[in-house]
Amino acid sequence: MGAFSLKRRGVTLLEIMTAVLILAMAFLPLIGVIGSSTKDSDVANSQVFAQTAARNILDTFLDDVPFSAISVAATPDSGDFAYTEPDEVKALTSVDYSNLMSMAELSDVPEKDFYKISFLPVMGNNSGDGLARGELIDERGLVYKTRLFVFPITASTDSTVAANEISFAYLPRPEYERQNNWYDTEKTHMKDTVTSPYDMPAGAVVQNNAFAVGAEPNVSGKICVMYKVLFQIYWINRDGIRRSLELFTMKADLK
Repeated sequence: MGAFSLKRRGVTLLEIMTAVLILAMAFLPLIGVIGSSTKDSDVANSQVFAQTAARNILDTFLDDVPFSAISVAATPDSGDFAYTEPDEVKALTSVDYSNLMSMAELSDVPEKDFYKISFLPVMGNNSGDGLARGELIDERGLVYKTRLFVFPITASTDSTVAANEISFAYLPRPEYERQNNWYDTEKTHMKDTVTSPYDMPAGAVVQNNAFAVGAEPNVSGKICVMYKVLFQIYWINRDGIRRSLELFTMKADLK
């Protein structure tokens, strides 16, 4: 009976290392894609958080904070808030951030049932002072600095409308509504007794400045009926890059 031998050959260490190297090279692009995707997701999440916070803060400021509660801070803020703004942002806003003297400061207005403590925590300020700035933290632990600046638009105390200040233009009530019982729709009253509802008074549009329509000067003798408002929120992403969001709006004294 003949005998035979079956030769068995194993996998060498060199073959294993070669296979691992090939797999590693195949996965390198995939690892890069995953890393890039994570970074993009991190940036997108921080942008969404900042935009949501900005919308919430500005909406609350414009809708709920009385005009009389707002003033320009008497003492500039310092610390992390007194930083150097990038040149490209300075060119857009023309705001000097070196002293922050234009930061908004809020005070209580009990007669309007407004207390600064009801708004400042929205900005992340729980210190008890009135400065419109604070810190917000998202679910990932990123810190967002918030700041609100106001720039008064003052008006003249001269009743003459100046060309370089805010003025108010309006149409006076039509002659039809200036007559007695103009709202009476009985035919006997309407017939040949009133003018047309579309007849406007002579001169039509009336234009006055703030003083002429009844705005009162403050202690400095100036009238402020509107603020330019700058809101800024900035943060540092996990990649170490500083990012910010700036929004401009206006707030008028609508009594």
